[in-house]
Amino acid sequence: AVVSTQSTGSLDFHREHPNLMAVGFYDGTVAVYNMRDRSNQPGYQSSAKNGKHTDPVWQVYWQDNDLDNQLNFFSVSSDGRVTCWRLIKNELHHTDIILIRLDPAVAPDPVGMGGMDLGCGTCIDFHHRADYLFLVGTEEGKIYKCSKHYSSQYLDTYDAHHMAVYAVRWNNFHPRVFASCSADWTVKIWDHHYSEPMFTF
Repeated sequence: AVVSTQSTGSLDFHREHPNLMAVGFYDGTVAVYNMRDRSNQPGYQSSAKNGKHTDPVWQVYWQDNDLDNQLNFFSVSSDGRVTCWRLIKNELHHTDIILIRLDPAVAPDPVGMGGMDLGCGTCIDFHHRADYLFLVGTEEGKIYKCSKHYSSQYLDTYDAHHMAVYAVRWNNFHPRVFASCSADWTVKIWDHHYSEPMFTF
């Protein structure tokens, strides 16, 4: 068992290396534990020096190895950052993939954060066939379709819910369909090419 002194907000096991568990904490830290290590200490952990989130991490999500064959996972946080973490040697290296801006007229820019009014990310899911494509749900009720290749803009914005989005999931069998659920007591089914849901429950 892993015992932590911090409150845990999310976790995800690597699909090919099930001994590796990524964890997101309420203080903004992300960490990777090796279940084979009996020391109960993370093998990798973010800090203020290497890009730690400033607000709770609501979801972590392992991705396939990158082009350099490096293990990597993503995190989404209330601080408005969607961040990629790469395991390089004994350290975590981060890249902010996108920043969630509340002003839809201004494209998100992961470089300059000064004076930015950021939204709160709550959940994330990657497309099963085109893994560069991902959805981000927010506390404000919007869902953003994004690409790892275009960090300066959203591909689409869905005015999805009236309250926080708790989860977004791509359909495993139909590449155009995803589902969302929210604190507004609704579940919606979407075709990602259209701005209105196909079904609301």
